[in-house]
Amino acid sequence: HGALPGLGDLWAFAQPLGFGSAYWLTAKTLRKHPKQTLALTALQTCVVGSVATAWMLSSAFLAGTLFSGAFIAPVVSSAGAIFALLYTGLFTTAFARIGETRALGKLSSSEASILMATEPLWAALFAAVLVSEVITMSAVQGGALIMLGCVLSTADKGIG
Repeated sequence: HGALPGLGDLWAFAQPLGFGSAYWLTAKTLRKHPKQTLALTALQTCVVGSVATAWMLSSAFLAGTLFSGAFIAPVVSSAGAIFALLYTGLFTTAFARIGETRALGKLSSSEASILMATEPLWAALFAAVLVSEVITMSAVQGGALIMLGCVLSTADKGIG
C-alpha cells in the first residue's frame, strides 16, 4: 500500500516497449530483406542467448558463486534441468522466433502486436488444460482486458 514503484515495475513497463520496438524493427528489416527470415531469427536468438548468459554470469558474480561453479552445478547435474534448458532454448525461443519472424514478414507490426498480446491468454489456456492450472477471477478479468484492448486497437485502425 502506497509503495513506490520498484525495479520490477520498471521491467514491466519496459517489456511492451521492448517487444513493440523489436516487432517494428523486424517487420522493417523483412520488408527490405524478405528472404532473410532464418538469418534474422538466428541473430535475434543469439542476442537473447548472449543477454541471458551475461545476466546469469553477472548474477553469479554478484552472488559470489561465479568462480566456484556453484551457480551452474545444480543445472548440469540434473537431467530435468538440462531438458528444460534445451526445451525452452529450442522450442519456446528459437522455433517460436522463426514463426514470429515469418509472421512479422506478412503482417504489419501493429497487427502482429495485437496477435502477440493474446499470448498470456494462450498460456493460461494451455496451463489449465495441460497441468490443471486454476483460472482465477482476476485472470479472467485480465484476459477480458487484453481482448478489449485487442478489439479497440483493431477498431481504431480498421484492421480485420
